[in-house]
Amino acid sequence: MNKFLAISLVLFLVFFSFAGCSGENNVIDEQPNEMLRVTFINPLIDNPYWDLIQYGIEDAAKEYGIDVKVSGSRNWDDEARIKAMETAIAAKVDAIIAVAFDSELFVSTVNKAIEQGILVILVDTDEPESDRTMYIGTENWEAGYRAGEYLTERSKGSAKIGIITGTMKQNNLNKRINGFKEALAGAGAMEVISVEACESDLLKIEEKTMNMLVEYPEMNAIFCAEGYGAVGVGKVIEELDPQRDIFVIGFDDVPQTIAYVREGVVDATFIQEPYKMGYQSIKVLLDIQEGYSIKDINTQVKLMNRSNMKDYEETN
Repeated sequence: MNKFLAISLVLFLVFFSFAGCSGENNVIDEQPNEMLRVTFINPLIDNPYWDLIQYGIEDAAKEYGIDVKVSGSRNWDDEARIKAMETAIAAKVDAIIAVAFDSELFVSTVNKAIEQGILVILVDTDEPESDRTMYIGTENWEAGYRAGEYLTERSKGSAKIGIITGTMKQNNLNKRINGFKEALAGAGAMEVISVEACESDLLKIEEKTMNMLVEYPEMNAIFCAEGYGAVGVGKVIEELDPQRDIFVIGFDDVPQTIAYVREGVVDATFIQEPYKMGYQSIKVLLDIQEGYSIKDINTQVKLMNRSNMKDYEETN
């Protein structure tokens, strides 16, 4: 009887030993997937606006455990951005976060990434003709329209206007300018007399602003469609003729633009949400991974002038 009990005890222990190993294997099988690999292509490194998008991406990546690599240049270089996308595709990353520009090559490169199973999130600037996964950013035509309405009201429907933009191939700025012009269409004496592309280069903005004001002495309003525009325009106005009555409408909350609004050199600026664009671009990747349906996200644009500056300063 003792021998029988001993054999039974051994078999009992062996059985539960295997059961325990099986349980451990199940735990290993349930370990999280490998970290998602993402490339963000920053179109203009060390630019306050684009860097805010990058900070949002990096903060969200750290919070959610995603591996992000940043590629980009310090000049506005479309060819370099295409090469960076090709490098990311070759590396078989899980997702690319990029800023669109007007180019058939950009569209075909986005489509190539999608065909290879790589998600493509476009931020700030959309390219709906591509197969991109989704867009996160400003509704730029609407934002431009609001700027046109505001200027029409401030100038009482009479203005000779210059426009400062980045490049003629930036879809977001072109849409913004188109919306701006549409708002002026029914205003009678509102006329755009010059549009200058400055590649978000402060020296070029100052040079072309100076040239516009000299060539068109009747110019009494400038719409800055991109983030550095109001900084360069404000500097020129201060140096050339601080007393000259010129309405200046800017975009984004670059610190010097805010200072010029405070001083009255810039009439108003429209503030976007670049940090949120970047942060959300990472968060939606997790939503996609979890199988949730997604749709484009239009971030907000807020008007800031001297009358509501206190509210802005209390929340930033």
